[in-house]
Amino acid sequence: MKEIEMIAYFQKEGLPVPLRYRIANEEGELQVIGVDRVLWRKEDKRAGNLMLTYACQSEWGGIERRYELRYEAATFRWYLYKI
Repeated sequence: MKEIEMIAYFQKEGLPVPLRYRIANEEGELQVIGVDRVLWRKEDKRAGNLMLTYACQSEWGGIERRYELRYEAATFRWYLYKI
């Protein structure tokens, strides 16, 4: 799980919706990746902390990829979980 910088908006109900994120590649350069589509969202508790898991789809490097993002509500941090 890798921490990322995220730009998101919040719905009226208070749930965040990811828009795009920034992550360092192997050379240390920052890449901005837009979230093209959120496929599903689920809530669960990890060690008593609320975590929101998002299955997302984006195109980068000319390849369509599916991955999971996690939002930790207690610390307001986003993580890239699975690619």
